[in-house]
Amino acid sequence: MRILIVEDYGPLAFLLQSMGHKIGNQVDIVYTLEEALVKLDDLPPCDVILLDLSLLDASPEMAIEAIPKLKEKAKKLVVMTGNPKEQLVFLAMKAGADDYVSKNNPEFSSLIQSYISDLGFYRTLISTRGD
Repeated sequence: MRILIVEDYGPLAFLLQSMGHKIGNQVDIVYTLEEALVKLDDLPPCDVILLDLSLLDASPEMAIEAIPKLKEKAKKLVVMTGNPKEQLVFLAMKAGADDYVSKNNPEFSSLIQSYISDLGFYRTLISTRGD
């Protein structure tokens, strides 16, 4: 499975990358919205994009505006935010995000791990069925 992490906080980006690698996923990291848009032009489609809503080069509103474009190159897009204002989450979901995870949730790592694992399992199941 191919995952793109769009996260400007290096330690968190590397933690997420490590979680993905442990279960055999190919994981790329970019630190800005602009890098994400450029990288997606160079990559085959992703299975999932993990998108931080607050990036160094983009406000949450700018990141939300980019969701439809990002979603063109991904099967699933999960928004991560340390600022889970209901309005931002609503707008992100309306723009095409498939899910969101609050970075403030004590279970953040477990939620991301289970989401990545479930996607990986689903993809494996479909592949083995030949669909």
